[in-house]
Amino acid sequence: MSLVPRVMERIWATILDEGENGRHWDTVEKLDQVRAERGSLSAEQSQQYGQLKASLRKAVSQSLGGRIKYLSYGGAPMAPRIMRFFEVIGIPLLGSYGSTECGGVTLSGIGENRPGSLGKPFANVEVGIADDGEILVRGPTVTPGYFENPEATREVLEPDGWFHTGDLGTIDPDGSLKVVGRKRDIFYCSDGSNIYPGYIELLLENDPFIRQAVLLGDRCPFIAALLVPDLARAAAELKKDNARLTDREVESALWSRVERINARLEDYEKVRKIAALRNDFPEEVRSVTAFQKIKIDRKAVEELYREEIERIYR
Repeated sequence: MSLVPRVMERIWATILDEGENGRHWDTVEKLDQVRAERGSLSAEQSQQYGQLKASLRKAVSQSLGGRIKYLSYGGAPMAPRIMRFFEVIGIPLLGSYGSTECGGVTLSGIGENRPGSLGKPFANVEVGIADDGEILVRGPTVTPGYFENPEATREVLEPDGWFHTGDLGTIDPDGSLKVVGRKRDIFYCSDGSNIYPGYIELLLENDPFIRQAVLLGDRCPFIAALLVPDLARAAAELKKDNARLTDREVESALWSRVERINARLEDYEKVRKIAALRNDFPEEVRSVTAFQKIKIDRKAVEELYREEIERIYR
C-alpha cells in the first residue's frame, strides 16, 4: 500500500481508537521506555510485550485487508512515533522519493525503517548532492527534457545527465537520502538565519490536530504559522461542540501541539505565534503537485491573509 503521511496519520489514529488498541500501544511504549532505561525487560514484561505486539499486528493487518506485507510513503516526513509503531508490530513502513521527471520513484527504504531516512537509490540510478545542497538524480529513468521547451530543459538538466530536482537534502554515510526542504523556498530571517519552511510545515501537518499549515517569517523578526485545525479533534479534547468552540479555545488546543513540534526544532526555527483559520487554504495558496508534493504560493498568502499576518507581527 502506498500513501502520504497525512493519510497514514488518519489510518493509525483510527486503528488506535478501535477496542483496546490505544491502551495496548500506550503499554508497549512504556515497556519500550523501561527497556531503554534498564537495558532489558523482566520475563513477565517480555511476555506481555510480545503478546501486545502480536495483538496490534493482528488489528492492523485486519484493518488493512488482512494481507498487508508493507506500506510505502512519500511526499512528506513521517512522524517518528508512527514509524516506531510499525517497526514494533513488524509491518515495514518504507520511505520513498521521486518526481515525474525522474520516472516516478528514484529510491525507497527497502529494509529501512528510520525516521527521516527515505532509503537508498535503486541499482541503476545515481543520487548526488550539489554544492548548495540540491538533490541531483542521474540514470535511465530521468527525462531527456521537457516537450518542445529547450529553455526549461537547460535550467534543470546538465549536459552530463544530472537532473536538478529543486529539493535540498543530505546523504547519510550508508547512502540513504534525507530531504530537508525546497531550494527556492527559503525564509531569510532578520537575525541572519535561513529556514526551509516546507520542512516545518510538513512537521506541523503530521500532527493529527492540524489539517493544514502555512509558515510565516520571511524577513520578519520571528517564525509564525497560519493553521487550519481539525475541529472535530479539538472539540473532542475540549469536550465541546464544534460550533461552540471559540477562536481562543482552538488556538489554545493547537498551541500545545505546536510546542511539541518546537521541541524538535532549533531555537531560530521555533514557531512563536499562531493564528487558527476556520477554512482550508484555497488552491491558489496551497496546492498538491504530482507525487503529493505540497506547493505554497507565498505571495498569495500575503495578499489573502494580510489582516491575520499584520495582527501576528503588530
